[in-house]
Amino acid sequence: MPPTVQAGEYGRIVSLTPSITEILFALDAGDRVRGVTAWCDYPPEAASLPVVGDFLKPNMEAMLAIKPDLVILAATGNLLRESYDNLVRLDLEVLVVWNNTIDETFEAVREIGRVLKIDQDAARLEKTLRQKLDETKKRYEGLPKKRILWVMGRKPLVAVGEGTFQNELIESLGGINVATGMGAWPVLNMEFVLAADPEIIIDSAMDDESDENQWKRFSSLTAVNEGRIHHLNSDLVYRPGPRMAEGLDLVGRTLFPEISSR
Repeated sequence: MPPTVQAGEYGRIVSLTPSITEILFALDAGDRVRGVTAWCDYPPEAASLPVVGDFLKPNMEAMLAIKPDLVILAATGNLLRESYDNLVRLDLEVLVVWNNTIDETFEAVREIGRVLKIDQDAARLEKTLRQKLDETKKRYEGLPKKRILWVMGRKPLVAVGEGTFQNELIESLGGINVATGMGAWPVLNMEFVLAADPEIIIDSAMDDESDENQWKRFSSLTAVNEGRIHHLNSDLVYRPGPRMAEGLDLVGRTLFPEISSR
């Protein structure tokens, strides 16, 4: 566990995770952000800030040029220990937060609020986000439970499992993730998929083969027969942060287009 960061008057912040950048701006602390990654494109103001490399491999020279008094990053599956160690070697103050799930995201908001001494702003943001999530969930209450497979990669076939933000989106809408119980990002074979027979497939894989070409050969799958293969590749479902409710609604509209307008 990284050491606890003391609260302070930090005014030169570098964010190394897009979701953290969004949280900082939602907390009205965007004016303190001095550097971001190449992937930090929301809100629009963030896209105009100096880029310090990729969040997997930050550019240390660009970082030092900004002279940050605080660097914030999320300990997702993409966090490399080497990056953290390099930042510490540069004698930089580094705040690591977790936001792999909805609850962890609320904890991240509270922790950032504590460190930046804007606890009340963090409490207001958390309250607003919880209300938005609850309102969105209510729109999809009472729907029949559907067996869902959410694919993140095809070669190999990597699915969304438990303990992930995407799985929470499925379950928040009353869906049944067929890959539950197999880890966070299970690698599946088609024998498993055919036996699970998902009624809906969300395909977020990015490769040279289209969704239709990938799945049409498996005509025995209910999702294929009923034309319920949906391509979904949006930052809203990859960044647990201030736009979580929008991400939930996007998945809801994808799974249940017949009631999305209600």
